[in-house]
Amino acid sequence: MVCRETRKTGQRGEHCERAKCVSTRESHLSKPRPLEKQNSLRSDAARFFDWCRGNLRACVEKLDAADKKEFASGKMPEKLLTAVRAAWESELKTHLPPDEQVAVIHKVLPNPRDYDMLMNCPLGKLETVPKRIHTVVAKALKKRAGQIHVVFFANDGEARLTDYLRVWQSQERAMSKLVNQATGMKADEEGNLDPEQYYLDMVAAKGTAASVGGLRYFLGGVVPVILKHQTGLVYDQTLEPDIVLLPEKDGLWASETRLNSFLKRLGRALESTKKRGAPLWEPDWMQGVDQTERFVTEGWCKRIIVDGEWWPLLCCLTYPALQQFLKRRKRPLATKDSDVAFRQRIRRLGLVSIRKGKIRHIEKRGGKFYFT
Repeated sequence: MVCRETRKTGQRGEHCERAKCVSTRESHLSKPRPLEKQNSLRSDAARFFDWCRGNLRACVEKLDAADKKEFASGKMPEKLLTAVRAAWESELKTHLPPDEQVAVIHKVLPNPRDYDMLMNCPLGKLETVPKRIHTVVAKALKKRAGQIHVVFFANDGEARLTDYLRVWQSQERAMSKLVNQATGMKADEEGNLDPEQYYLDMVAAKGTAASVGGLRYFLGGVVPVILKHQTGLVYDQTLEPDIVLLPEKDGLWASETRLNSFLKRLGRALESTKKRGAPLWEPDWMQGVDQTERFVTEGWCKRIIVDGEWWPLLCCLTYPALQQFLKRRKRPLATKDSDVAFRQRIRRLGLVSIRKGKIRHIEKRGGKFYFT
């Protein structure tokens, strides 16, 4: 089956010209030139990040609580790497990017009438296309997908997959930090919300403690826990089947000073009406965060448009190249940062760049950027 994006390219004449510009990955039987290899590495990274947007969460959800916590803290559980590798292998073997599909179809359907018949056929009438066309296209697409799969893992694919996953993880964590800044929510260095401030803000807005879910457990120094594969155990407090309350390590009751302080602040939050009914944690993206850090984080793992300009994947740029790119935009950013200060800002966000396929040189000619 040809994807929708592939079939939108129109007539063969138009596509013949486009096919010349399509940068396809080299077969595993030939050795790509250096520039082609660098472009291929960046294309692999971009494709993986696109895949992450719709599929990584499903892999994370299958982890146990300990591994989820490890991943949220910035580490990389081995079980997640295994799950992602299996899912990515399946993706490579069964799907092709639109540009690859176009190139394959163009190659295996040299007859213009066959090509136009397939590419211009409405999606709801694909069964009217001769079976021989479907057969030859499906066979060619499968073969090309297999080649790309082999090339990916033959070209240090295992290490690159781990690298890409760390890059994606760093962007997710950096964005969480910015969201906290934009909304005014307090969080620690790991990005975890301050539970005391969370409950105080909720109580201040609602004007009541009873309606704030979870506050009773927080005050009691306990946490609801779901039981798994445990029978014959007796607990003092049971909320519902398979859920019990267990003491929370480092909870309020671990420190009398902390407990007393929180209760006083809770009383003041209930008494005050300043924030009553106000929207909670409404983000202020213009004044609440640094604009350079905002756009760099947003464009780290996906192409974005800012002031009418398409940005490359910023994780593919070296620090000097990234700084030069930001300074040469229509509305320059980071113009006052020294090289050292700029590196420190990126590192403070925790952003990790790809290791292979980096863009090191930037040119701007005729209002257009060129990256090598």
